[in-house]
Amino acid sequence: MLPSLLLLLLLLPAPALAGGTWEAEVVKVVDGDTIHVRRDSGELVKVRLWGVDCPELRNPWGPEAAEFTRVAALGRRVRVEVKGKPSRGRIVALVWIRKGVSLNHRLIWFGWAEWSRKYAPKEKAFQEAAARAQIKNMGVK
Repeated sequence: MLPSLLLLLLLLPAPALAGGTWEAEVVKVVDGDTIHVRRDSGELVKVRLWGVDCPELRNPWGPEAAEFTRVAALGRRVRVEVKGKPSRGRIVALVWIRKGVSLNHRLIWFGWAEWSRKYAPKEKAFQEAAARAQIKNMGVK
């Protein structure tokens, strides 16, 4: 009985929380930095965008940040690169909306999110995008 149970567990798809990089479709935008994706296996996964901090929906710029994420990602096939441990039932990830372009970076670049130095202190591209947004006086400060 035990060997057959172990074999069954090995054959089941690995849960999203295990990490790695995989593809999915964005099926819901919760706010600027939280989305839901559906993996090819049908698994629904909540994703918190790594290294960014968007305003909450009830705060200034929050609805605009969510709309940017909706336009950029909803209904798209994306690549999810897990970057951190699960937090509050969500994985923490870099979300690639096309080759070489992450949603995380675009949010900072256009000023809809702040660069989270605490969680992505060595992310040079995020640092440069944040400086650009600040110089151009774009979006959140």
